[in-house]
Amino acid sequence: MEFQVAPTNEKLDLILDLPKRGFPWSSGFQTAVKVDPKARRWTCEMRIPLKSLSSDKPKTGAQWRLNVFRCDQANKAFLAWSPAMSGSFHTPEKFGVLEFVE
Repeated sequence: MEFQVAPTNEKLDLILDLPKRGFPWSSGFQTAVKVDPKARRWTCEMRIPLKSLSSDKPKTGAQWRLNVFRCDQANKAFLAWSPAMSGSFHTPEKFGVLEFVE
């Protein structure tokens, strides 16, 4: 799944099974954006319903692949929590690991 949010709070969620993309899918995720023009910064909070990601609640110790990207087209800056280093954001084997705890 891919979730995108812009500073204008425009958002997109889709399922990727490349080369196919599931644009009609909707996760029901919610976002809140704050823009601080003076500091030239914006922040985004996302709330993604767990049921949109899995039909089963993850057990303690379950691990999911996850990555977080920041694309700043104006400054040609592309940042990642776990850089894919592959020329594509869509490299799940390079993503970081999210481990569920109790």
